[in-house]
Amino acid sequence: MRTSKHLEKYEKLLKPGAETQFTNLEKNRYNAIISSINHFSQDYLYYLLWLLGYPILSKHTPDKMIRFNSCKFWLIECDTNCSNNHVGYLSDFLAIIDFTCIGGVTNPIQIALWENLINYDDGIFYYLLDGRSNSFWELIIKKRLNIIKQELEAEVELV
Repeated sequence: MRTSKHLEKYEKLLKPGAETQFTNLEKNRYNAIISSINHFSQDYLYYLLWLLGYPILSKHTPDKMIRFNSCKFWLIECDTNCSNNHVGYLSDFLAIIDFTCIGGVTNPIQIALWENLINYDDGIFYYLLDGRSNSFWELIIKKRLNIIKQELEAEVELV
């Protein structure tokens, strides 16, 4: 009883429908921001899709995209020998495809890009990361195994 009287005092201060109106306004403004981000990031995403040249199209690839870059520049320009250059190329590549700068907003073109990156075995993603000869991970594993081998050889007696 006391609680309902207490609440009654505050409910009189509320405008009917104000909460719904605020929620709708907030939703509309949020959608406008998302739309704006998608609009202004579209050119960059189209460029990435073109640049990385995928012969296999994602179902999310825009219909307008019919031609792609056929030059696999990463085969010439990117070392995969675990050197500082390789780590630099990998770091640059990750910065290029890092879409967190747009606030976690997802776009179908981003989905197409990631789907193509993962499905295109001859692309830059696999070239820099996978287990092929002299790839980043293979060289890291070899380096670590050599360190372990040296440590084991240095031990006179294993406990």
